[in-house]
Amino acid sequence: MKKVIILIGNYGSGKTEIALNMAVRAAAKGKRTQVIDLDRINDYFRMSDFVKLLDEKQIHLVSPTFAGAGITQTNMPAAVGSAFARDWDLVLALGGGTVLKPEARALLDGHCFMIYLKAGPDTLAEHLAGESGGRPLLAGKDLRDSITRLLSKREET
Repeated sequence: MKKVIILIGNYGSGKTEIALNMAVRAAAKGKRTQVIDLDRINDYFRMSDFVKLLDEKQIHLVSPTFAGAGITQTNMPAAVGSAFARDWDLVLALGGGTVLKPEARALLDGHCFMIYLKAGPDTLAEHLAGESGGRPLLAGKDLRDSITRLLSKREET
């Protein structure tokens, strides 16, 4: 039976690390595994940093080919549909703001298990310290202030 799990949370909450560990563990058990990077707000696509590992473990990755190029996507890659069309045992998706849109939540409702990784501004700032140059939404900004503003905006949703 196919499991679709979506990890959501602010950047720095651990979505990539948890998805990577879950995918590797599932693949080691012989499960056909796919990871989808759904980040529509931030073009960072951290999962793309692990393409070699995912390939070695026979884990299929759906992520834009322009990851890290400073391009903001307006549409999801067509391959996202393979999460529902193909016979995967486990599909892990990284939220990245997609679920902030009501139409996306309505589409996913009842088709997946969503896990919200919540952390406060101090924890997120600690996780992201030293990374701000690579995260477009943080570049050139005060890290803790940016996180606090984004968290308050997302809590409203």
